[in-house]
Amino acid sequence: MKKLKIVILGITGSIGDSTCSIVRSNSERFEIVLASAHSNREKLLQLQSEFNIPKTVLTGVITKQENLGTKATLYYGEENLINLLKDVDYDIVLNAISGSAGLFSSYTVLTRGKKLALANKESLVMAGHLMSDISSPGQIIPVDSEHSAIFQCLGNHKGNEVGKLI
Repeated sequence: MKKLKIVILGITGSIGDSTCSIVRSNSERFEIVLASAHSNREKLLQLQSEFNIPKTVLTGVITKQENLGTKATLYYGEENLINLLKDVDYDIVLNAISGSAGLFSSYTVLTRGKKLALANKESLVMAGHLMSDISSPGQIIPVDSEHSAIFQCLGNHKGNEVGKLI
């Protein structure tokens, strides 16, 4: 069975922790190919080592790059994260970046036509129309509790049965 190549944005936060637990329990099914954190360098490096993540990004630091040895590289800055999201081979991205900082990452993933598991509700609040314009049906999977609940409630209904959500 081919492993699903995943990217975890916000890997050091609570949603990242939960996702890492799932990956640990299902290591034969998942491979983390890229991960980011904002400022928790120590935890990011620990997770990079544990999961053999080839590329990690610390976004809250000025732009630079650091070779971590064998096959791992630590990048710095949001610009490097966006460039990696454009270049790295992956199947799905979990965006658990807090606040408006997650918007450009969501946009980049969707423009590549990749699946986006979205825990970052700010991307939808700030740019929901843009996100729906550039995505195809089923490309965005809500994992934030509120959005996921709505998604699950609507799951058994045709799109034309609901006129508007307020």
